[in-house]
Amino acid sequence: MAKVDAEELYPLFYALHRHVQGTATIAGIKVDDELSDAITRFARIHDNRPVAPEKQVTPERVKAILKGMKHQPDIRLAVVEDGPNAKRPKTAQEMAAERQEAEDEADRLFRKFLISASYGICALILGFSLFIAYATRDIEQREVTGPTIEGEQVRSLHPLEIGGLVCIAIASWGIAEAIIIAKNHWADFDRVKEAVPVVGKAWARRTRRKRREREKQVAEKGA
Repeated sequence: MAKVDAEELYPLFYALHRHVQGTATIAGIKVDDELSDAITRFARIHDNRPVAPEKQVTPERVKAILKGMKHQPDIRLAVVEDGPNAKRPKTAQEMAAERQEAEDEADRLFRKFLISASYGICALILGFSLFIAYATRDIEQREVTGPTIEGEQVRSLHPLEIGGLVCIAIASWGIAEAIIIAKNHWADFDRVKEAVPVVGKAWARRTRRKRREREKQVAEKGA
């Protein structure tokens, strides 16, 4: 008797529940009390959500699994314990819808990446341009008026300086957002780190180790 695949558990219990309800009986099988309780739990958890025809198990397969349960305790344990909580196999339409949703999400993120990177770079260029414009203006004024002695009074920022600072802040936000999107979805920054001379490989190993530690901590908290 072959081992029961996890993907077979939901279709198996769906078929057994229909058999118990009398909607699709399978000749020659008997359901004991323990299995009957598991079928009841399955129906309560999943509300008997149907299985796509291409995912259903045949009556012969149901008989083979029940026969194996009589002779192999591990099969019985897997069926009785894991079956009620098994995940329903996705239909072809559901998988196609998920793929389309993933593609739409990828397109949305790519557009967001382009927008964030574009306004970040533009704001950075504009910010430096404003600082250069202020520095040029200041130099020209000094050439006209000559050097001046500044007192202890704090100099107020020129509008060009304020505009430059605002642009740098906007650029930082946009570029950081673009980097995060790229890091989470496309770019392999570990390879970039490995390419750094001398310290690159150690830097990448340390990053991977910290990432695994964070994932382990998250998994432990979730458990």
